[in-house]
Amino acid sequence: MRKIVNIIIQQIKLYSLPTLVVSISFIVFFPLLMAYAKIYAPGETLTPSCGPTDPNCGVIAPVYTTSTLSNGALLFASSSSWLLLPAGTDGQVLKMSGGFPTWANVAGSITSINGLTSSTQTFAVGKSGTDFSISSSGNVHTFNIPDASASARGFVS
Repeated sequence: MRKIVNIIIQQIKLYSLPTLVVSISFIVFFPLLMAYAKIYAPGETLTPSCGPTDPNCGVIAPVYTTSTLSNGALLFASSSSWLLLPAGTDGQVLKMSGGFPTWANVAGSITSINGLTSSTQTFAVGKSGTDFSISSSGNVHTFNIPDASASARGFVS
């Protein structure tokens, strides 16, 4: 409001009274002249003479409703319409089949490394032994590369 008052005071100082009246009228009446958009519901058309089942109107039936949506659901386009792909399950990946996305289990994934089956595995480097070796315990795989010596093969330090 203070900003508007400052603008009006500047108008009085710089311009004539008619300019001030036009400025105030614009500030007061412009918001009343603005058009407001109508929100259209799914299936409604912009042309009242065009019915929701008329194929020439470009109206597409709703793909989803609040009862068909779930976390992780994907909306995708086919050549003629929009389709809804429900969420996959934990561990599934999104693949293409026949040109459409689909959820699938991962085939041939690694389930064990050196006999360990933990879902999270870690690699480390060590120096023990007299030759290169891999030691696996818990969820850690240690690559042992000793320092080279007269009795041990390894890195030259």
